[in-house]
Amino acid sequence: MLARTDSLAVLRPWLIASPSRCSIADVTSVVSECHSSTLTRTIVSSWTVPLNGSSGAVPATCAGGLALPAEQHVACAFVVPESPLAIAVNSVACLFILLDVVAMVFIWRRRKVRRGIIQRSQPPFLILIAGGAIPA
Repeated sequence: MLARTDSLAVLRPWLIASPSRCSIADVTSVVSECHSSTLTRTIVSSWTVPLNGSSGAVPATCAGGLALPAEQHVACAFVVPESPLAIAVNSVACLFILLDVVAMVFIWRRRKVRRGIIQRSQPPFLILIAGGAIPA
């Protein structure tokens, strides 16, 4: 009996030592394909190393701490904010907002120049057009 306990200690040291607290590193997620009827994806989380026979409900390497996240349903067009695509789109949008603000300042500063294109183009309406591009 003692020899079997020793062999288990060699194979699975986390059974003998006290387990660490569960964190996001102990969770793995599976994202399904887009369901055509609901236009959603299902995200199912499970423990990276589940206990034998637990079907992912009980972790084998940790205890306490983070609970297993519930099943989630997200829209098919959902883009994770940390993804490279979302970062690129947001960066370009911020660049255009900055250009609109610079255009508004330029129009405001050049509104009194005689015979200038800005004075003839009605500066308040130019600023309104540039400001309207920000929320778009």
